[in-house]
Amino acid sequence: IRFYQVGEERYPSVTSIINWDADFHIPADQLQQYASRGTIIDKQVQIFLETGVWKEPKEIPEIYPDLVVVKQGSLGLDLDDVDFRGFYEAYPFKVLSCQSVHENNEYKYAGRSDIKCIIESTNKGKWTEVLFDVPTILDVKSGQIDKVKHMKQQTAYAKCDSDVKQVGLIHLNKETKQGFSKPIVEQDLDKYWSLFLADREKFKKRYGV
Repeated sequence: IRFYQVGEERYPSVTSIINWDADFHIPADQLQQYASRGTIIDKQVQIFLETGVWKEPKEIPEIYPDLVVVKQGSLGLDLDDVDFRGFYEAYPFKVLSCQSVHENNEYKYAGRSDIKCIIESTNKGKWTEVLFDVPTILDVKSGQIDKVKHMKQQTAYAKCDSDVKQVGLIHLNKETKQGFSKPIVEQDLDKYWSLFLADREKFKKRYGV
């Protein structure tokens, strides 16, 4: 369970609210390896979007502990079997911010989104079934996609920012030849918002916060 300090209060994180009662069948040490891989990729993506430079993990001191976990872990996870740069070339967007913290004072939760952006109408030939030229939250996923769970997460972030009109998932998928899949984008935020609020209520009943 993760909390964010908001003033004098501590708000539970979005992912904690969604996952606190999940029945994980993966041993804790393996979960840490997957989490560290995700942390490394997220940081590489952030640096690339902010600077235009793709850095290898060994060039990023702050994620060195995660790199050790991945390299020495029993799963032998690969950091080069997905391709964000290829995805970005196929599905370009204009970055507004990366790794932004969102707080909701009405429902008392917080979380950090990966990317806030605009999918510009000049890219209509590449993106389909999306709203163009509106603020959008995209999340990078390098593991399996659970659309309902992940859309609840993104909708919770969007409901902290009235400008956001749609959310989406960037699936860096090692099972594909190119290292990524077609993005999943959703405009019906209320559908997933009601599901997240149900999770928030269950979390509050369980932990009292």
